[in-house]
This record gives sequence, structure tokens and C-alpha cells, in this order.
Amino acid sequence: MSRSLIGALLILLFAAVDSAFAQAQEEDVIILKDNTIVRGTLTQTVTPGSSVTIRRSSGKVSSLLWSEILAIRRLPVSMPDSAVAALFLKSGSESKSPAMGAATISGGYSSAFGTNARDTTVEDILILANGRIVRGSIIESAQQGTTGLWGRDQKLTIFRNSEIVRKLHLERTLTDSTIDVLYIHPLPEMIADDFRIVTVFGGLSMAAGGFSTPSTDGADPAGSGFSVGIHASVRILPTIRWATTGIYSKNSMDFPEVLANYSAMGSADPYQLIWLVTGGEVRTEGTSLMKAFGFLQGGLLFSRISAFNVTIPQTVNHPPGTGGQEGASASSFAFCLGAGISVGRFSLTGRWLVSSASYDYKTTYDFGPYYGGPQTAEYKFDQPVSVIHVCIGFSPF
Repeated sequence: MSRSLIGALLILLFAAVDSAFAQAQEEDVIILKDNTIVRGTLTQTVTPGSSVTIRRSSGKVSSLLWSEILAIRRLPVSMPDSAVAALFLKSGSESKSPAMGAATISGGYSSAFGTNARDTTVEDILILANGRIVRGSIIESAQQGTTGLWGRDQKLTIFRNSEIVRKLHLERTLTDSTIDVLYIHPLPEMIADDFRIVTVFGGLSMAAGGFSTPSTDGADPAGSGFSVGIHASVRILPTIRWATTGIYSKNSMDFPEVLANYSAMGSADPYQLIWLVTGGEVRTEGTSLMKAFGFLQGGLLFSRISAFNVTIPQTVNHPPGTGGQEGASASSFAFCLGAGISVGRFSLTGRWLVSSASYDYKTTYDFGPYYGGPQTAEYKFDQPVSVIHVCIGFSPF
């Protein structure tokens, strides 16, 4: 016997076992108006108004008049008659029978009744008003204003519709905690129609471009530092938002060539930068945990280069000297380009901020009588300011 033939036989065998297993999970149930419950397998297409034929588990075939039938359902085999009666037979004033003797039909049959089993990889889930998550198979009850649930524990529970906040049909593998985060207590970053998002952030500020390179005019380069700020956006369209950002950053100062070829030692406070920018933001929406976003903003930079002092040690070639530069402040137009991702309340963002500030400098050096005494110079210098911020953010609300 060839391998292909053996494989085909195995496939047919597994299919037969799977079909038998599927058919064993559910059965057709006919509830009659005289409170009789008939179980088995419907043998023909159900046509409203005509008789219905069902083959019972004993093998007996019964034909029932349409006018005798209250409801036809496909239900779990393990559901006892008492549970079926609780769902569909008269139980107090709330019970409601179909009008004019018309039977109600359900169970995913379309026009012909078969024995298709439920998909066992998914299940029905009820989220109740008290926060409980209940799992099983939803069975619509004949009692007005109620819903039946055949639970994993093979027990029937009937809930008032007023107790149910939401009905879901999800994969069985989803845990209660995941369902809670997705549907009961979703995080701000997961809500599709969240109108407002506010994020506080902090991280690294790195000088880039001309801002990190010494100039021939004596301007000093900036180094790395830190940044903190707040980013707020409001929804305009489903994926379009308007975002405003305020950032304070400090970058270190380095001046290895303050005095040309002299060996100078300096000390100074860093560059201090305040960015206020606003503009458009594009953000993915939906209920997924992870989001992506990008933004382009414009605004102002308020910056200050602090004063610094320089000491020139004495050598065989020159006497000791001292000097320094006064602080200078400036304001200028600024632009910001950024992008990032968020997972729940947390986000990782990269920003490139650029501006060009004009500073009024005043320097004073005293090299002693040997070099003509104190020297003072005043000049204006245009300093390109370019920084890259890499920050971690958190959305408190």
C-alpha cells in the first residue's frame, strides 16, 4: 500500500472521528407548547408552516405539526431538560410565547438543519454590571428581558438583560485580565475616540549639526544633556490631532579651543533651552495596545548661554591669565519633527528640534602687562541650535 493511500485513509479516519465528536457536542431540540421536549437530529429542511421530522437518539423518527411547536433550537447535548424548560417554557408572567402559533427557530441553521458543531476555539462572554466576566455559550431565552448562558461548568444561568453591560464573542484563550484591559478598563492610549491625551516625558538631549561643532569665530559647541517636558494633543479627526509641546533642556558646554593655542581650563553652566511648539499630529487609532504617531510643529525657542570663566596657567612662554564671557540670551523661531510609539500609558519618542539664535557676546581677558593688560570685546554671533531628544513618556490621564 502506497504512502499516499495510507495518508488518505488516515485523513478520512480523522475526519470521521472529528465529525462524530462534533455531532456529539450539540443536538436539535424541539420544545412543544404542551411542555414536551424532543431531542435528536432533524432529518429534513425546516419549512415554516409545515411538519418537522426529527430522529431521536433511540432511532425513532417523529413527525411534529408546526402548530404544536413553540421553539426549535440547537443546544448542548449535556444540557438537561430542566435547563431547557427554564429557558423556553412558561415560567411566570415574563414568559412570552410566539404569536399566532409561529415557532421560533435559531441555531445558525440557515434554511436547512444540520449538525454543525460550534467553533470550540471561541466562546461567548458576558460582562456584567458588577464587573464579573462570565464565559460559555449564549442561548437566547424565551423569557422576556433575559439571556441564558450555558457555562463552562455545564450549568445554565439566566441573567436579566439589565445585568449585562456587554456581550462578546472571543477566543477562549483570552484571559480575564486581558478582557478587563481591552473592554472594561481600557488604558487611555487604547481608546479609539479618546479626545485628549497628555504625556509627561524625560530623556536625553543630544546636540547635533553645527550646535555640536566649534566654530572658527570662537563659538563653543554643545554636548549631551537632558530634557523634560509635557506633550498634549486633542483629536480633530479620527487619525488627525493637534499637539502642543513644552520642553526644557540643558546641554553641556565644551570649549577646548577658547584661546586658540593656549592651554586653557574653563568652567561654565550649560546651554539652557525652552522650546514651545505646536502643530499637527498623525496617530493610529483603534483598540490595539500599541500605537504609532508622528508630528510636525513650529513655535519659539528661548535660550541662554551662561557665563563662563577661563584660567590660563603660566608657562615658559607666557604669564598666567584670566578671562571669561558674560551670559547671553536670545529668542528665535523653532521647528520640531518627531515620531514615536506608545504601548498603553507608556511611549518612546524621538524629536529633532532646530532653530537659529543670535547672541550678543561680551568677553574680557586679562593677560597682565606682558600682553597689554585687560582686553574687552563685544560681538554678535548667530548660533544654529539643533538638538535630538530621545524620551520616555507616561500618560497619567
